[in-house]
Amino acid sequence: MTAAKYLGLAACLSFAISQPAWAKEPDRYHTTEQSVKTACGKNLQSNGGVIGCTKGCMNGKTCDYSCGGKEGGDCRVYVFSRLAPVPVGKGWSGQKLSRR
Repeated sequence: MTAAKYLGLAACLSFAISQPAWAKEPDRYHTTEQSVKTACGKNLQSNGGVIGCTKGCMNGKTCDYSCGGKEGGDCRVYVFSRLAPVPVGKGWSGQKLSRR
């Protein structure tokens, strides 16, 4: 590739990477130990009385399955969305450009 193509590609990537990503509070659901074991399968991990795993689930979201730990002896699933809506006035659309 020529230098101009590399420069153009770098400019496009820097614009795409610099977009803001806002975290959203995860949804929490109660579940059973057997459900956690079934969902995790061979990826089930255990440490100090806590079992669980993190894996992709439902429409591009991430699910964290766990039982035990500082949150108590019950089992839970946290569902994390990758992005939340960007608030009005934030990010690229909220920038004001001025002329000199």
